[in-house]
Amino acid sequence: MGLNTSNYMNPELDTLIDRYLVTIPHPDRMQLVGQIVHLMSDQVVPFVLVYDITATAIGPRLRNVSDQGNEMWNVAAWDVG
Repeated sequence: MGLNTSNYMNPELDTLIDRYLVTIPHPDRMQLVGQIVHLMSDQVVPFVLVYDITATAIGPRLRNVSDQGNEMWNVAAWDVG
């Protein structure tokens, strides 16, 4: 699972998620999804969206820098133009 950065803790939700992860029959899994959604909507579980932004200054003469999110992944291909 993902990181619990909001520190939301609910033993009932944890139990439902654990049951979902080991349940194989599709109808049973969908029933558990319904229970999870009901619990979350009934208790108004907070969903915190946090974006980790990293700014990188790149000079205009630098060539072949990727814009794939992590500018350092192709450092061997960089060139000065």
